[in-house]
Amino acid sequence: FETLAVATDAESRQDSDLLPKTGGKRLTPDWTFVLGEQAQDISVPSFSHSSSSILVLGERNLFCLRDNGQIRFMKKLEFNPSCFLPYAS
Repeated sequence: FETLAVATDAESRQDSDLLPKTGGKRLTPDWTFVLGEQAQDISVPSFSHSSSSILVLGERNLFCLRDNGQIRFMKKLEFNPSCFLPYAS
């Protein structure tokens, strides 16, 4: 909510000679990551003994990202998954 409150208005960021102005707030992401394939499922498990991770199941890969968007690891799969359920072992 803080990000929405301090976001600058979209009209103040556009020049008059560019596309027509539209009202509302313009937000920018903190980070992005290009998977290279469609994401099938996403999970943010909360394991107490480790730092937070974002798990993304792709069409042929499993990605593990840090909470700042950096890749922790990637596992290639030899099958086409449809969903997953992460758990601590």
